[in-house]
Amino acid sequence: MKPPVDLNLFPDLPGIYKMFNSSGTVIYIGKAKNIKKRLRQYFQGGRPLDTKTSMLVRHIHTIECMVTQSEQDALLLEAQLIREFQPRYNINLKDDRHYPYIKLTQEPFPRMLVVRRREADGASYYGPFPSLGSTRLLARQLSECFQLRDCSLAIELSNRQPKCIKLDMGKCLGPCIDKTTYATYHHRLDQLKKVLVGRHQALIQELTQAMTQAAESLRFERAAEWRDLIRVLETIGPRQTVSLDLPGRTSVWGVSSLEGTRYVMIQTFIDGRLLYQQGYYDDRGDWEGLMAQCLLDYTDRHGWPDRMLADQACVDALADSLALYPSTIVSVPQKGIKWQVLQQAQHNAQVALKRVLKSPSWATPVPEKSAVLDDLQHLLGLPQRPDRLIGFDISHLQGQDIVASAVYFKQGVPRKSLYRQLAIRSVSENSDDPRAIEEAVSRRLQRCFVDHEPMPQLLVIDGGKPQLHAAVRALQDLGLEGTVGVMALAKREELIYQWERDQPIGLPEGHPVLRLLQWVRDESHRFANRFQQLKRSKRQTRSVLDDVPGLGPVRLKRLMAHFKTVAAIQLASEKEIAFHGRLPPSVALMIKSTLLGKTV
Repeated sequence: MKPPVDLNLFPDLPGIYKMFNSSGTVIYIGKAKNIKKRLRQYFQGGRPLDTKTSMLVRHIHTIECMVTQSEQDALLLEAQLIREFQPRYNINLKDDRHYPYIKLTQEPFPRMLVVRRREADGASYYGPFPSLGSTRLLARQLSECFQLRDCSLAIELSNRQPKCIKLDMGKCLGPCIDKTTYATYHHRLDQLKKVLVGRHQALIQELTQAMTQAAESLRFERAAEWRDLIRVLETIGPRQTVSLDLPGRTSVWGVSSLEGTRYVMIQTFIDGRLLYQQGYYDDRGDWEGLMAQCLLDYTDRHGWPDRMLADQACVDALADSLALYPSTIVSVPQKGIKWQVLQQAQHNAQVALKRVLKSPSWATPVPEKSAVLDDLQHLLGLPQRPDRLIGFDISHLQGQDIVASAVYFKQGVPRKSLYRQLAIRSVSENSDDPRAIEEAVSRRLQRCFVDHEPMPQLLVIDGGKPQLHAAVRALQDLGLEGTVGVMALAKREELIYQWERDQPIGLPEGHPVLRLLQWVRDESHRFANRFQQLKRSKRQTRSVLDDVPGLGPVRLKRLMAHFKTVAAIQLASEKEIAFHGRLPPSVALMIKSTLLGKTV
């Protein structure tokens, strides 16, 4: 095939190249040791190309390049540009977020939490760890071991907060009431971080030295405290099925394939302890591209390992990238402990891949999202591809606390920062789902105008014809009919209704378009139900306590923070209510009088 540009104009130097389509959009970014030679490989006659590369070549309109000092610099630049431009034909690497992290919050006295996702919130994240249950157990043990708080109070550096029983039990340093513990608390936090990055032995040696010095100084109680802490540290921590007697950081790569999808499991051992486990999956078929992207993402999070264990296929696929870091020792074990560890990683990859293929989040694989959206556009006859979708649902309990959800999908994946909850105003007491849908659609799209937010290309309504007609009325009132597409998805038959069609559209079970629409519908249903439950809970609390004289919002919030439920307050004595709520005795008496005889 004749190249669209003169390839002789490109240098025989390392760097990256960007390929553009006729619209000027970047469709592929690659790296090369020799840019000119690499580009010629795309257009050599008689050289077989895989399906993805063949499609790429047909859409290339022009090519640009950027020269770097070395191939290693080109590798890093390629990763940065792919994240920035998200080219269609680059591997769109999916990080399996099934695995948990330990999060240290950014507060004066940080808390330790177990979470599913890393966020750009300034907190420190450690992981991902192999399993949720073991991570929660580890977090609980470490919290008690270092006497760090696990409460949800917003503890300040000056004002005292209510204390909890853990301070009396010796399981917390008590920063809620003792602000002088700041230095000690953060010293314990530094020790905790050493455990989370796998430096158990270094910390134990440090504590052993401190214990010896305390004993020599005749501070036996202090020495006993260090001794007890050392004993705890020797018994807790991430567990593993086999030991790996290797110092430093070792990454173990296990791979599994099923139904055209590959799953790459990377387990990280630090000083012989299995600490982290990261999974990636893809179904494009670009084996070398997938492996290169996995390596880029892994090293971006953890840095380059001291050694790597993998099978020969992995090593061959990563040969070019690994050549840039000769200090990493690469092994293909055939027997012994290292082989057992590799087999363990491969088994974990098989288990994780089966779970991913059955998971609702796998309903529309990210690399296929654009194709699914193209099919959805063609199916519904939309003027443009629905890259921006908003799903609506209504939730209520016997006509009370009527709410709506508006969930946002961009490029076929949820954008939770754009999810919205709406308390319905036009309907009360008696439910009227169509009227509630009309209000929800109207208010959500008006926010697009106010916030200068791009209009969605498609609305997905949970319901049938009545709900669909209500959404169309809202579009007509806003002058958006014909500009924003709308459809309804009925639950029982899973039929797609459109205003322009007399007959609904039925798709076979498992069809990619249907699975995407079901995902949107299920998200809107979940989000609406959660909001409705929250409103119902607040209403029930308000109906009992909000009219108590002297019990304002601040006092009520403080009281509920301790007792959690109105039922617990009802069972407490006046003195307990006054103490934990920091209330005057007269207000505590009014609370008990209000709750007396009430069924809560």
